[in-house]
Amino acid sequence: MNKHKYTILVVDDEPMNHLVLQDLLINEYFLLFALNGNKALEMINQNKPDLILLDILMPEMDGYELCKILKLKEATKDIPVIFISCLGGINERIKAFDLGGCDYINKPFEHREVLARIKVQLSVKSAQNQLLENFEKLQRVEKQRDNLAHMIVHDIGTLLNVLNMSLNLLKYDIENDNKEAYSSTINNAIKASQMLEYMTKDIIDINKLESEKMPIHKENKNLSEIIHLSVQAVNAMNIHSNFDIYTPKDIYSFCDTNLIQRVIINLISNAIKHSPSNKPIQISLTNEAGVAKVEVKDKGFGVPEEYKDKIFDKYECAKAKKNHKYHSSGLGLTFCKLAIEAHDGKVGVESVPGKGSNFYFTLPLNH
Repeated sequence: MNKHKYTILVVDDEPMNHLVLQDLLINEYFLLFALNGNKALEMINQNKPDLILLDILMPEMDGYELCKILKLKEATKDIPVIFISCLGGINERIKAFDLGGCDYINKPFEHREVLARIKVQLSVKSAQNQLLENFEKLQRVEKQRDNLAHMIVHDIGTLLNVLNMSLNLLKYDIENDNKEAYSSTINNAIKASQMLEYMTKDIIDINKLESEKMPIHKENKNLSEIIHLSVQAVNAMNIHSNFDIYTPKDIYSFCDTNLIQRVIINLISNAIKHSPSNKPIQISLTNEAGVAKVEVKDKGFGVPEEYKDKIFDKYECAKAKKNHKYHSSGLGLTFCKLAIEAHDGKVGVESVPGKGSNFYFTLPLNH
C-alpha cells in the first residue's frame, strides 16, 4: 500500500542515477523507475504519477520526444515534468520548456535543490488541482441554481396562468351575466392565489431555515388538533375532501404550531397531487418508541427508489423535474424537512411504486 501522498516517476537510462534519486526521495515519495521512454509510457498508463523526473539523452526515445508525447495526450498533459540532464546549454533548456517541461536541473545536481524544486512543482500542481475542483464545484452549483430557478419560475408561471385565466373568465361571465359560473371561476382564482402564497412562503422560509434565521415559537401543543386544523385548511382551499384520519387525543409535542401545520398541509397537498381523485388520503398520528409520528399515506404511483433520499433536497427535486424523471412537487418537501429538523425531528418516505407512498415525520414527545 502506498503510504506516501505523491508518486514520482524517474525516467533515466542509467541505473546508478536511479539509486541516487532513490536514496534522496524514498522517505518522502512513492517512486517508480523506467530505463527508457517506451517503458515509461507503459508505466504511466498503469499508474499515473504526480510528477516525472526526466533525463534527455536516452536510446530509442529521448526525453524530448517522451515529453512531447505526454503533453499531446489529454490524460497526461498536466503531469509536471522536470528535466534532469547533463546538457546544460541554453538551447537545450529552451527546448525543454517549449515542449512543456516545468523545470530543468543540471547534472550533477545538488540534493537540496532537487528536493526544493520537486516540492515547488508539486505545490503548484496541488494548487491547480484545487482551483479546478473549486471551478467544477461552482459549475455544479450554478447548474443546480439554474434548475431550481427554472422550476420556481415554471411553477409560479403555471399558477399565474390559472389565475389570469380565471380572472378573464370571471370578467367574461360578468359581462354576459353568467352568474351560475361565478362560484367555480372565483374558487379557481382563490385556489391559485392561495397556492402562490404557500409557494412564496416556502421559498422565503427555506432560506431562513437554512441560515438558521427562522423564528420558531414552540409551545406544548396537541398534535391531533394541529392535524385537524391542517385538514380544515386544505378543505377550505377546495382541493380535496376525502380523508381517513386516525388520531388519538393525548399526544403532545413542544412545537411551533404554524410551522407544523404548514408541514402537514404540504404533505397532504403532495399526496393529493400524486393520488387518484377517488382514493382517500390517510392521515395518522401515533406514539412510536417515545416519539410522535405523523403519517400521510396516498394511493398514487409511488416514489421511485432512487429518489427517496433526493426529493427532500431542493436542488435534486429541481433536477428531477427538469429531466422529467419524477414529478417533483416543488419546494414543499424541502420546507418540510428543514422545519421538522429545526424541531429535532426526522422526515422520510416509504413507498412501493404503483401502490402509493407514506410520507411521515417524527417529533419529540412532551410528556
